[in-house]
Amino acid sequence: MNLLLVGVVTKAHGLRGEVVVQPHHAGSPLWKPGLAMHGIARDVADRATDRVATAPLRSFVLRGCRSQITGGEQSYLCLFEGVATRDAADALRGLHLAVDETALPPAAPDEFYHHELRGYAVVDTAGTHLGTVVGVFPNPAQDLIEVVPPATKADPKPETWFVPFVSAIVTTVSRETRTITIDPPEGLVP
Repeated sequence: MNLLLVGVVTKAHGLRGEVVVQPHHAGSPLWKPGLAMHGIARDVADRATDRVATAPLRSFVLRGCRSQITGGEQSYLCLFEGVATRDAADALRGLHLAVDETALPPAAPDEFYHHELRGYAVVDTAGTHLGTVVGVFPNPAQDLIEVVPPATKADPKPETWFVPFVSAIVTTVSRETRTITIDPPEGLVP
């Protein structure tokens, strides 16, 4: 089972088993009744970026979910089957939630899930290899692609750098070749 991290339970809400969940990607179409979710321990989730390869501590079925905005941030109030009291909900505090990768709807040809871009090569418009994607991070202005440059003898562990995921810089993304082509402005590439 390929599990993708989608959020974390932050606290219990009310008396009937509802929990507050901080989603990793607010507005995701996944948060609907009937979704199978899996609880992952914090120490395992903290070592992962988006995928986890471990047996879940616990599995749930989402009974209901509603969005709320608090302090400008979106969270969800969720009910899970088998969690019907405040004590049961409070026991989930800090649990990271994951879904099976197969639960994701297919991406449109010009859309990409963040997790699928990990490992893609990053090249410039001349075809020069600039590095490999190690992560994609949501940001209010635009998502950021984290790139690690190729290691060299002089620098066996180079520092990562970030590419704004905007059309002015990212010219093409190819699933077939697993390549992201960028036209970087001066000073972007270290």
